[in-house]
Amino acid sequence: FKGVQKVKIDSEFELSGHPDWLTSTYYVASGLVPQIFEGLGVGWDERIEKTTRDAFATFGNQRFRKYYDKQCSGPEGRGSFDKDWSQNKNPLLWINAPFEHMEEVVEKIVHDRARAVVIAPVWDESAPW
Repeated sequence: FKGVQKVKIDSEFELSGHPDWLTSTYYVASGLVPQIFEGLGVGWDERIEKTTRDAFATFGNQRFRKYYDKQCSGPEGRGSFDKDWSQNKNPLLWINAPFEHMEEVVEKIVHDRARAVVIAPVWDESAPW
């Protein structure tokens, strides 16, 4: 993104409580969310808080009032990946997906023409995926 700087936030990650995914033991601390939105030039206000949907969350670790959890599309579903990410349905998504699914996340964003803030680490080739 134009004007976005790489920021090291590893020390600001917290445990998420998702034992099923390799990288989902991490998420962005609540206090950093407004800073990230401001840094991207999106701004931070009550409207953003009310309309943004956390695409990969559980009750208790969601960063926004609206969120999709792993069961949102039923026990046989694929959670958020089965939902419509288009801007008509979700004006803005907060996507802190399991890092091993990043390729699928990007494909879904393009396919659904979504508008999203995507959290992804800057790691070297030693990443496990």
